[in-house]
Amino acid sequence: MRLSSILAPTSRNNPAKVKDQRLIRLVRAGYAVYDNSAGKILLTPLGIRILERVSGKIKAAFEEKGSQQISGCQSEDAPFEVMVRVLKIKDQLPVTLMEEKNRKIDLTGFAPDEDILSMEMEDHIQACREVLFSGGIKVFSISEITPEGKRYALIVDGDKKALGFRDGIICPNCGWRGLLSSPIEDNAVADKEQMEKLEETHTPGATTIAELCRQLDLPSSRTLKTMFYKVDDGAGQLVAALMRGDRNISLEKLSFYLGGVKLRRASEDELKEAVGEVAGFCGPIGLPENIKVVADQSIEDEVNLAVGANRPDYHYTGACWGRDFKAHIVCDITSIEKELPCPSCEGDMGKGYFTEVGAFRVFNLRDEDHPSLKYVDDDRRKCRPMVWKGSLDLEQILLTILGNSSEDLGIWSNFDIALVSTVSSQDNVFAEVENLYESLISGGFRVLFDDREKKIKAKIEDSVEMGIPVRIMAGTDDKGGLKMEVCTSGSEGTLVTMDELEEQLLELK
Repeated sequence: MRLSSILAPTSRNNPAKVKDQRLIRLVRAGYAVYDNSAGKILLTPLGIRILERVSGKIKAAFEEKGSQQISGCQSEDAPFEVMVRVLKIKDQLPVTLMEEKNRKIDLTGFAPDEDILSMEMEDHIQACREVLFSGGIKVFSISEITPEGKRYALIVDGDKKALGFRDGIICPNCGWRGLLSSPIEDNAVADKEQMEKLEETHTPGATTIAELCRQLDLPSSRTLKTMFYKVDDGAGQLVAALMRGDRNISLEKLSFYLGGVKLRRASEDELKEAVGEVAGFCGPIGLPENIKVVADQSIEDEVNLAVGANRPDYHYTGACWGRDFKAHIVCDITSIEKELPCPSCEGDMGKGYFTEVGAFRVFNLRDEDHPSLKYVDDDRRKCRPMVWKGSLDLEQILLTILGNSSEDLGIWSNFDIALVSTVSSQDNVFAEVENLYESLISGGFRVLFDDREKKIKAKIEDSVEMGIPVRIMAGTDDKGGLKMEVCTSGSEGTLVTMDELEEQLLELK
């Protein structure tokens, strides 16, 4: 392919107001232009070719796991529409259908039971991780709890300048990574303390955990905070969430364990109507029965805690689980933050920034969703399949590839060789450069021939940004003949003869 014949607007200038180094390289290499006002990446012909290569490798990996490609003309329900018309008996399952649209690869898997469903989803997660790892991209699979259920996110390490970054937590000691709503197992065993007497204590102005700890000379882990939320569904169920004073509540987790409801903080008027003028001094003891109480798992079986007394300027000390208060639901509603010990090694954690390149989850098929989607099992009973969904963000993967290396793109490059002419097309030796280009093409190499009338320094900079594994500089030697210099990733250019060039190129195949 001749660079002079295609739209490849390489640039030495960064796109305006862009700090994402991945996007900067994408634009500088001529793979895209960026519409800052709309926040859109507009791919050029070269960019489209790379995206197609990335997509092709990922789809091939999924096909090896049994995925089959369909096209639904942008219909969100295309996989279901296919299966409603095709699925008849259990032996047709499992089936995974794959669509590419809107720079994403979407997967929808159908399985007869939970075990097969989990195995199929995990196989596809692993296939994605392996193909990206083969191209130098280290992908981590981490889980999070959302109102819709457990979700598996495929993430790469990044920074807060990256488009679409997500806040996360990382343990530098063991490498554990998580998101704020990632699940944790609380394996801590409460000390077998003797229960103290429940006593009401005057705590004037102690409306924060910090002030309460100061007045009572307690660590925050020995306090309990009670937060009130309203279910935003018209009925307006009031929910009290109980959490240790040294932790924060994840609304995503709380919503999930309440059935995926929408929640908002209760207003002062709603709180006053339910429990009185107690803002800042709320506690779990003596709450009205119509309030649903959800306790974090770290609270269960704890004793001798300081809790709000549900009257201004007072707290209880010596509050004990089971004796003085309890909950309707006990679950993990902790927001994972850097102040917590690592769930894996108990070490100190720090702030992390991740870029999400994919996500997978079990799809909760409701009765009203595609009611005709049924099959006959071995006992001639009509059954509904279980469903999982996955999605790979090709745009983020492409950006990650560009940001992963300052040199060549490896297996993701559409070209094996960048042939850079250092002479004008008017020079006599240019015909020999043309012959070299044709010879390389005949030899089966994918070649991008930079034959533009442009300064040689700019051509070299462009070829570096493009990340093509091998660069051949072709120009004129001291005797007016063809001179060739070969450059590979991380190495200095080497002058070669035609025989030496052919020998080096054979090693590429």
